[in-house]
Order: sequence, then C-alpha cells, then structure tokens
Amino acid sequence: MIKNLTIENFKGFKKLELPILKQITLLAGKNHIGKSTVLEAIMLLNNPSLSPQILPNIVNRENIMAMVPKFDIAIHGLFYNFDTSKSVGIISDSLFMNVEYNDNCKYEVSGVGGQPDIKTEMVSSGIEFTYKDAVKEVIFTAKSIRHTIINDMYLGNVEQKIYKTLADVVTNTILIDEFGSIYRNNNYYNAAPPAMQNIPLNMQRLDASVIEFENIRNDQIKKDALIKALNIIDADIIDVEYGNKTSVNQFNKMTIEVRKKNLSKTLALSVLGQGIKKIFNIVCGIVSNQDGILLIDELENGLHFSIMPHVWEIIYELSKKYNCQLIITTHSLELVKYAVLIEKFSEHDFTFIKLFDNAGTISAYSYSQLQDSAESELDVR
Repeated sequence: MIKNLTIENFKGFKKLELPILKQITLLAGKNHIGKSTVLEAIMLLNNPSLSPQILPNIVNRENIMAMVPKFDIAIHGLFYNFDTSKSVGIISDSLFMNVEYNDNCKYEVSGVGGQPDIKTEMVSSGIEFTYKDAVKEVIFTAKSIRHTIINDMYLGNVEQKIYKTLADVVTNTILIDEFGSIYRNNNYYNAAPPAMQNIPLNMQRLDASVIEFENIRNDQIKKDALIKALNIIDADIIDVEYGNKTSVNQFNKMTIEVRKKNLSKTLALSVLGQGIKKIFNIVCGIVSNQDGILLIDELENGLHFSIMPHVWEIIYELSKKYNCQLIITTHSLELVKYAVLIEKFSEHDFTFIKLFDNAGTISAYSYSQLQDSAESELDVR
C-alpha cells in the first residue's frame, strides 16, 4: 500500500505532495488539473522494468509506441514546462523513481561489424531511469535514447540493470482508464500473456479484461462476487465464461460472455454496455490483485448515479477482503456523497483529496470531515 506520494517536474506538476493515502483514496478537481497524471505517475513508479517502453504511451495518452515515434515526440510533455534541466521525481514511502534527460547518454552496442562479442560505446541524447527502494538503495536503472542512425526514433530500454528482485519491492498495480479499459503494470505496454509477448507493435495494449478474468474464473468464490456485482445492473446474469475457446497463443481472440436467465445462448459482455464492462473490470481489478493497487480514472463514467451506493458497497467489501488499495478520480459530487451515505468507511481506510491547481494546492478530508462537508453542502468537486 502506498501511504504517501510526491510528484516533481512531471507533466503538469512542478511539485505535488499527497501526504496521506489510505486504502480508499478519492481524488477530485476540475478538468486538466492533474488527477489522471497522479494515476499515471503511480503506474510508472510501480513498473520499473517496462517504464522505458510505457513512458511514451503514458505521456502522450495513446499507444504512440505502435507508431515508432521520434524521440522528441515520445518524451514531449514529460518534463514540467518542457524544462529538461530538472529531473522527474516520483516518490512514495517505499519507492523512488528518477528520470533525467542527458545530452550525452552513453550506452553499449553489441555485434559491431557482425561480430556478436564485439561491443562499442555510443553517445546520444537520452533519458536515464533510476529506481531506489525505501532505504535509497538502487534497485533498477535503464536508458532510452535518440536513435540518430534511424530517423531520430525513440529507442526504449537500450540498457538496463537489475540490482534487486523487483517483485520484492514493487506492488502489483492495475489501471482502469476513463473509458473503462483495464491495464496491469506488467501488461500496460502489451496486454497479453507471456506466450504473446512477440506480437506486432500495432497489436499492443489490447483490452486486458480476458487476462484478469483468467485469474479468477476457476475460483468460485471470486466468480460469485463478480456475478453478484454484475447483478447490480442486470439481475438476470447467472454466469460468466469465455466465448470462443482458443489456445493461449490466440488469447487476444477470446471473448467474455455472460449467460442470462431464460436465454438459450450466451451474450458477449461487450454488447451489454459500458456500465457492465466497468463493473466487470472493477471487480476483476480487485479480486485478481490481492495486496495490490487498483487505479480507477473517473469511476462514475458509464455508471448511472442510482447504482453508486451499490458500487461503493462492492468497493468497500472487496477491498477489505482482498487487501487491495484503490485510488480513484472523479468529477461527480454524487459519487462523493454516496461514499458518505453508505456509512461503512472509517477514518483509517478512507480519505478525500481535492486538487485545486497544477501548483500542488490541495485540501485533504478525513471521512468525518467529508461527512460534515457533505451535510453543509460544501462543494467538494
């Protein structure tokens, strides 16, 4: 669990300090204030080994790596105010990430002259990644460079070194974006099982719902929790299973289908609407990610306000049961009020943070303070 977070010189933030993060943290604020940036920072922090590859996608908020981008485009907007003289810092109570621009980034190239054993040192502009643990010991370093020979393209992860077992210090993290799609920190760049890691770039960042479902489909308790949650929107759903059965090497062609009462055939989950997909991914994101972190961007998207109390009930019960930390962004005052009305959270497991500007001005509310604010009709949006 992340207990606090500091972001420095990253995208729109010169410096942002979130001193208290709880098991459930709700972030609010106006558009373009940096709520999604906080989630992106956590994804980068908890993804050392793939950070050079996913960074351009996160910075540009699209699968730019599939386009084989130029270096300047790939890192455009990474540094606050485009000031590459200051490094990016993302810091939690247990992990530290630093990204630094270097005009003279040195790296080794093997296979010179067709001889695999011959190495030579090259120099180019690039960015250097450094990760440290809670005691400030280096656990991982990597470099991404401008490929001056091939069209100044961004070449990610040309050189990496692992100093400690990353699984011992990194928390598994899942992101549900504003469109309801789900990505795990080890599949955000390539949302496919290990057998498909060599798929073409233009097929990467596939919807990972199938992958997360695989983690729970054979556990009846977890599957029952999923069906119960889907019943909030459609009470006739009685089962969830794969549709077209294919091998793991064709995992991207699998579909998830639901069985409903009084229907002789199953229906693809995708045809039942965004709300069903959102609930499906929220539940999978919690129960398949025990002791991990689930990031949800704009929880209310695709969900009718009338089911919000039920959604909060699910989040409360499952996050407790599976010890999953949730960091959620919202624009919805109704969503905040319903979190108060269900009266299940406590001072120890819930906090509300409002972002006011890109300068890092915030207001943090404990659960009791949020209750008082809701009762006094204080605008917490």
